[in-house]
Amino acid sequence: MKHGRTLHNTFLTTYILLFGYTAITLIEALRTSSANVRHVMNIETTVSLVAGLVYGIFLEMVKKPDFDLKEVVPIRYLDWMITTPLILLALIVFYNNPSTAVNYRTFGVVIVLNWLMLVMGYLGEQKTIPRNYGLVGGFVFFMVILLVGFIFVINSKALKWEE
Repeated sequence: MKHGRTLHNTFLTTYILLFGYTAITLIEALRTSSANVRHVMNIETTVSLVAGLVYGIFLEMVKKPDFDLKEVVPIRYLDWMITTPLILLALIVFYNNPSTAVNYRTFGVVIVLNWLMLVMGYLGEQKTIPRNYGLVGGFVFFMVILLVGFIFVINSKALKWEE
C-alpha cells in the first residue's frame, strides 16, 4: 500500500462516522413531531449517506497497489456537487422556520453559485487555471452565496416553493 495504513484508516474512520451520523439523523427524522426538523433531518440523512458511499469508493480505491491520491479529487468534487446544495437547502429550511416553503428559482441561483464555487476550486486544484485564481474565484462565489443567498433570502423570508 503506497500511502500506508494511515490513509486507509482515515478513510475507514470517516466512512464509519458518516454511517453513524446517517443512522442518527434517520432516527431523529422518524422520531420528531416537527415537520421542519424532519425535513432538515431527511436532507442531512441524504447528505451523510451520499458522503458515506463516496468514502466507501475511496476505501476500495486505496486498496490498489498503484493508487494515487490525485484519483480522489474528481470524485470528491462530484460528491460536493451533490451534497453541498443539499446542505445549503437544509440551512435555508432550518433558518426559514416555521415555513418550509422555498422559492425554486432563488434556490436554483444558490445552487449555480455553489457549483461555480466548486468549479473554480476544481480548476485551481487541477492546475487548469492558476491555483490562486481558483482560490479567489471560489471564495468570491462563496461570499455571493452568503451575502445574497442567506442575508437577503433568509432575512426577507422570500423563499417559497410555489410560484
